[in-house]
Amino acid sequence: MIAVILSIILCFIGAFIGGICNSDLYMLIFALLGMLIPPIYLLEKIYILLQSKNK
Repeated sequence: MIAVILSIILCFIGAFIGGICNSDLYMLIFALLGMLIPPIYLLEKIYILLQSKNK
């Protein structure tokens, strides 16, 4: 749940940063980056946990 909330917040922050640059492309890139960072981080933590259990 925290990852979802963090993802939404970072998406809005990314869209704001892109809006400051006055470019729709930057707005889209920063919003996507903000939206994808928490799930990727969470998947990395799950992967590390699974690798440590296999040893």
